[in-house]
Amino acid sequence: MQYLGIDWGTRRAAWCALTASGELTEGTIAADEDGLTRLVARLGTDVHGCIEMMSGAVWVRDSLQACGWTIEIADARKVKAIAPLACKTDRVDARVLADLVRRDLVPTVWVPPLDDRAIRERLRRRSHLIRLRTSSINRTFGLLTQWGLRRNLTALRQPGALDELAERGVPEVWRHSITTLLPAGSAACGSRRQGACRWAPRSVPRPTAMSCS
Repeated sequence: MQYLGIDWGTRRAAWCALTASGELTEGTIAADEDGLTRLVARLGTDVHGCIEMMSGAVWVRDSLQACGWTIEIADARKVKAIAPLACKTDRVDARVLADLVRRDLVPTVWVPPLDDRAIRERLRRRSHLIRLRTSSINRTFGLLTQWGLRRNLTALRQPGALDELAERGVPEVWRHSITTLLPAGSAACGSRRQGACRWAPRSVPRPTAMSCS
């Protein structure tokens, strides 16, 4: 059995593997599927590891579990509380995580299943589109009031609306700014019409497992 700690970065990932006796092996891999494949080929199948919770941690865990590894996701704040470090580098972080796995002290976090995460993503997308639409409305209102006009986004999307603004004396620079704001408002409205904001559970396709050979 090898005990593995992975410090996942944007481009590179530092890893450290410990045996039950404390023998250490470490290195770095590319932070992508090819890097994980090389790591699995090097360490074999008898591995128990962990990675700190961050963007992409669930994908890393699922990819490695598909290859027969046991992978936990650690709470980053609790890891710092258990093992505060004066020198913090990716390599040191990986060593700390590996040692926590070996000592069975990993402060794991609960990760919702894929269907629940899909519901959350739909809600976040809806919230994001609403913020975009509200920002577009407020910005458009501010631009038009500079020229004594008031129009809503629906009216501005009608044929000839921008020509009308030109006739009312709105300069081209302001009209161009308004034109760039219209897609943001229409995207939010379109998502509602297409049912993008529904939060009811749906069947979500499972990610394709990477090659573990």
